[in-house]
Amino acid sequence: MLAKKYILNNKKIFTALKFKGSRIKIGSFLFSFFVNKSEINNNRFGIIISAKAVARASERNRIKRRIRALLFRFKDQQAQGQFLDLAIIVLNSPKNNDYSKLADFLEQKFN
Repeated sequence: MLAKKYILNNKKIFTALKFKGSRIKIGSFLFSFFVNKSEINNNRFGIIISAKAVARASERNRIKRRIRALLFRFKDQQAQGQFLDLAIIVLNSPKNNDYSKLADFLEQKFN
C-alpha cells in the first residue's frame, strides 16, 4: 500500500498532467507525467480506470492493486535526478504481457 504522500488526488494536478504532461502509450496503459517542481521530495502516482474501460468493479480494483504493487518499488527513486508526478490511465482491460511492459517502462524511467 502506498502512503498518502505518494498518491495524487488533487483534481488540479490531474488536469495539469492531462494538458501539460508528456504522454506515452504502452499496451493498455497511457502514461502522463511531468517533473514535480514543488517542495515535495518524492514521486506521486495516480491511477485512473473508468467504468467504461473496465466494466466490473472487482476487476478495476484488481488492476489497481497490481499497478500499485509495481509502483511501490519506485516510490523513492528519482527519474534522471528529478521527482515525477505520474498518472497511469488504463484504456482497456490489460493482458498479462501489458504488466510486464509496464514494469519494463518503469525500470527504464527510474533507473
